[in-house]
Amino acid sequence: MAKNQKSYTPEFRQQIVDLHCQAGKSITELSNEYGIPKGTISTWIKNLAPAINTGEGTISLKEEVYTTTYHTFEEAKTALFEYIESFYNRKRRHSALDYKTPQQVEDEALAA
Repeated sequence: MAKNQKSYTPEFRQQIVDLHCQAGKSITELSNEYGIPKGTISTWIKNLAPAINTGEGTISLKEEVYTTTYHTFEEAKTALFEYIESFYNRKRRHSALDYKTPQQVEDEALAA
């Protein structure tokens, strides 16, 4: 550990992640407000952010592919396209969008 590196409690880290995930604060806002490097906040989010819940439980693309039986190629293609476009890409945070979801960016654009 570097001599001047700050140490943060697990509770504080979770509070910052919650502000990002639940209150919608951007990484840049949190970094400026609390004086924490953006990379540090990004790491906390990656490690501490809650999993996306589908309403039927948490699912990843890997789980979708390996736990579902597709009877035709077209069925698999349609199901995976639907998963990626309607669920995964809508919910996951993108670094190019300042770690906001596409839905958040669209909502902000419509509100402007």
